[in-house]
Amino acid sequence: MFRRYILIAIILFPAMLSAAKKAVPAWITSHPVSNEYYSGVGHAFKSDNKELYKSDARKDALNNLASEISVQIFSSEEFISVVRNDKMKQEFTSLIQSRVKTDLEGYEFVEEYEDRKEYWVLYRLSKTLYRENELKKMTDAVTNARSCYMIALAAEMKPDYKTAILQYAKSLDCVKKYINEYIEVEVDGVKENLINKSFRNISSLISGLTIRPAFPQIQVKQSEEVSADKLTFYLYSKDNKVVSGFPMIADYTERSIPDYSKLTGTKGEVMFTIPGVRSTKSQEVFKVSLDLNAILLESATDYLVRKAILDNNIQHAEVLIDIVKPTIGIKVKSRYADKTLDDNSVLNTFQSQLLQAGYQLSDQPDIFGEINIQTSFLTNNNGIIQTQLVGNMVFKHKNGKVIYSTAINPVKGTQLTIEKSVLDALKIFSSQIELKYCRELIEKIIK
Repeated sequence: MFRRYILIAIILFPAMLSAAKKAVPAWITSHPVSNEYYSGVGHAFKSDNKELYKSDARKDALNNLASEISVQIFSSEEFISVVRNDKMKQEFTSLIQSRVKTDLEGYEFVEEYEDRKEYWVLYRLSKTLYRENELKKMTDAVTNARSCYMIALAAEMKPDYKTAILQYAKSLDCVKKYINEYIEVEVDGVKENLINKSFRNISSLISGLTIRPAFPQIQVKQSEEVSADKLTFYLYSKDNKVVSGFPMIADYTERSIPDYSKLTGTKGEVMFTIPGVRSTKSQEVFKVSLDLNAILLESATDYLVRKAILDNNIQHAEVLIDIVKPTIGIKVKSRYADKTLDDNSVLNTFQSQLLQAGYQLSDQPDIFGEINIQTSFLTNNNGIIQTQLVGNMVFKHKNGKVIYSTAINPVKGTQLTIEKSVLDALKIFSSQIELKYCRELIEKIIK
């Protein structure tokens, strides 16, 4: 039995010694370099979950393989000449790198190595196979891009500027992952770079369009609508011809407006309205721009392609809106029982508050208000007389629109005589005008 153990030990010892002394592969310490293959080395720390750490190492290897390919595709001058914004260059670079990672196919397992704590794996991809696969994908993309490019050229000749920009954008979108490559297109016997030409044609179309307002500066009154005839804009091409069917977008500095995006009409016109000017400022700005984003969204182009196109200087035009406050007139009817009271305290208080707020008074005002007050006897308690003031007020614009309407909250006056009690009620009501009613009226005017 003892001899048998010795014999087994003699047989196994060389194998154990060989395993213990197994050399670390060269591809772990020095990345493989080959004319025939791209290589990727992956690494992971070992754990109880063998399947997981091997999967992590495999992913690491494929990322490493893809990065080796990426190093060889970022030297094109076309890429540099088209995308001048450094941040955008980085984003396009990431896009191209993602193409390499997501389009990897045909790679093969070569070898693995492990020790007690770590695991390594080596994958490779035939450079010839990769080029063949990429060439087929790129050929399909270029075919679609050329088709869109030719449609864009035809639209530009009509001229149909919206369709031209849309199709140029689609052309770029087709080859967005190959934007660093030289893609040739031939037009009338002239060979051109499709990517550069598409970008430049879009820039030329955009810069050649001009927006002109019917009125560069207008004056409006607070709370009034700004009609479409005052906010009319016209779009012209570089040869001074009207451009129809082009999307335009409006921006009003005070707030957003309804129907802010429209197409130009047959005369190149686009018209907007502001339902009511609410601003307390003396001036606001109404700006209209080319709505390129609407065209690009319609073309379903990639976000990064849209961003590169929108990096162009977008044409716009402005209308300065000078804002003046409306004039106001007030009439007060005050009665006790059946008698008209000759007291101007309510009128004077209201007018004073409006003047302090910057409003002008007028006999022919933009806004006219009627205040009806009725005061009546309430009680006599051992010579202490109490009266009650009620009523309502209505302010209307000269066009008939009600600006502000409210019932007067009952006010009680208390004094030793009826006359003094009525005056006390009017005095209390006047203080409420300062604290409540005038403030509410102004809020309604600018609402």
